[in-house]
Amino acid sequence: MSLTVGQLVALPPLRTRFLAGESGADRRVLWAHTCELPEPWEWLGTGDLLLTDGYGLPAEAAAQVDFLRELVRANLAGMAIASGQHAPQLTDLAVAFADSQSFPILETQYAVPFVTVARTVAEGNSEDSRRRLHVILSIYDILRRSLNGGRPSPGLLARIASEIHADLYVVDRDVSSLRLASARRSAPSSNSFSVRLRIRP
Repeated sequence: MSLTVGQLVALPPLRTRFLAGESGADRRVLWAHTCELPEPWEWLGTGDLLLTDGYGLPAEAAAQVDFLRELVRANLAGMAIASGQHAPQLTDLAVAFADSQSFPILETQYAVPFVTVARTVAEGNSEDSRRRLHVILSIYDILRRSLNGGRPSPGLLARIASEIHADLYVVDRDVSSLRLASARRSAPSSNSFSVRLRIRP
């Protein structure tokens, strides 16, 4: 199975958010590609995520809807627009249309190169990489829920360890002393996975 739009948005390094069509978060992304031509649907197709600075996106509301309608007809996975570049403001009419069609429109921070998004899609759609990405998404989700109150909740390390099926240890590298463990053992074994962090004063 390929990645979904929602899984891409959930990755903090991609710095991407929904502008519209969030109900289409489960759309599968087979490929991601940049296109600044006025009719990108002629070049992209089923499952493709359009990455654009917004040159081809019209400014007028009805024209924006027509543009999105063609992307929907071509069965694209969605459209990601680079923030602060050449894209006109997305109109309320366009947002309503995207929402009605469950067609994701995303905004990606300009500091994130589109090639990073494309590589994430390509790597995430290989079997081994997809498994690793699933683990990363799960850890991000655990951290997000744990930090809702501003501080880590008790048992955070144990929950992450359970998710990745490994024992985790936080070790002070300077003094080689064990500070925190997900298991009840006193020290890491030779086949366990350890997380070593420098503890700064």
